[in-house]
Order: sequence, then structure tokens, then C-alpha cells
Amino acid sequence: MKTNPTPTIKPKLVVKAKLYAKEINLSLSQIFENQLNELIESVKIKRVDVSKKYSGRLKV
Repeated sequence: MKTNPTPTIKPKLVVKAKLYAKEINLSLSQIFENQLNELIESVKIKRVDVSKKYSGRLKV
């Protein structure tokens, strides 16, 4: 039985991969932030229709 040697990855590639991951992460967080802002806006609009009884519980 032969054991496969673990593939060696060049450090430069690792750095590049990390940079790409960071960019993807940033764009994802940007998308989530935009969606969250839209959600908050829609909640604020709906909040006006909600009676005063519940307004204290809907803190954003």
C-alpha cells in the first residue's frame, strides 16, 4: 500500500488565496449589509402601522 504524499502548496499561492477569500468575504458582507438595511427600512415603515403597545418591542 502506497501513501500519497501531501501536496505542497507554494506560499505565494496561499497568500493569493487568502486575498481572494478576503475580497469574497467583503463583497458578501456588503451584500448582507445592503439586505439588512433594506429589511430595517421595511420594518421602520411597518412600525408606523403597529400600535403603541408593541412599538417598544420592535427596537432595531
